[in-house]
Amino acid sequence: MSIKSKLSSLTLNFFSWKVKNSPPITSKYVLIAAPHTSNWDFLLMLLTSYKTNVPLKWMGKKSLFKWPFSSLMIALGGVPINRDKRGSVVSVTATKIMNASKFVLVVPPEGTRSKTEFWKSGFLYIARESKIPIVFSYLDYKKKEIGFSAPINQTLHSKKIIEIADTFYKNVTGLYPENFGPIKFKEKNY
Repeated sequence: MSIKSKLSSLTLNFFSWKVKNSPPITSKYVLIAAPHTSNWDFLLMLLTSYKTNVPLKWMGKKSLFKWPFSSLMIALGGVPINRDKRGSVVSVTATKIMNASKFVLVVPPEGTRSKTEFWKSGFLYIARESKIPIVFSYLDYKKKEIGFSAPINQTLHSKKIIEIADTFYKNVTGLYPENFGPIKFKEKNY
């Protein structure tokens, strides 16, 4: 166990957080992080990543990666994206995943800490284009518990994926539960 892993375990234990089950032993997947209702979610995600020895990647707007913070953001797993070129985000990210031997991409499907009326579907397109599974994860602030689903085949129909997500997150409480909107995609055919 590395020092980073030990310190993360001690920190989580000190604040009474427990990791219910380990993330899957799969080299590449899209990790859905929900509910995302607080800035604390990021810190808990990092601590869990260090404790479980699963390096995570997360997408952030390009402006976050400017000096003097660029090195820190990259060290924390950040992958800069250009939001001005929305159509290319999926293909650029999928290419990065396919060219890597290991790549666990964390995506908060709401895209914000505020309440939304639907989940953004970008994670589904990224998983499908890079041919990697989807894994759901949660931070339950009521139980102080962190958990993961088994890998889910990205080729399943989007409605089936939403059904699985709805069941998985049914009894999970975010820090601000009122900010966790419905688990659904905007009406389109996926």
